[in-house]
Amino acid sequence: MRKWFLTVAVVGLLAGPGRSDDEARRPACPEKPAATWVSVACDRLKGCLIAMQLRPGMTSDEASRIIGPLPMEEGQFFPWGAWVGYRRYGFSITEARNACGQWRITSVKLLPIFGN
Repeated sequence: MRKWFLTVAVVGLLAGPGRSDDEARRPACPEKPAATWVSVACDRLKGCLIAMQLRPGMTSDEASRIIGPLPMEEGQFFPWGAWVGYRRYGFSITEARNACGQWRITSVKLLPIFGN
């Protein structure tokens, strides 16, 4: 019986430091790539449904009603127009002023579901 306890104690002491080093190297909360992919795919599909409703020639006000409160993540204004990107939702819009001075959509571009 003593030999058994001695063997268990020796094996526990020898294996103990190696295990504690492994635990220290691992992050406390491992990244869950599958959950990230699902989240990205849901946002991109939502963006795809919104972007499919937008058409070239729509006014900026009509587009704003369809887009709603989505956060605009990037964009740039030019003397002849502007572009606005919704990267999280996977689409971008290009707008230009017409002869009457109204902002109208000239193009809508979709990003790939799992790409940038």
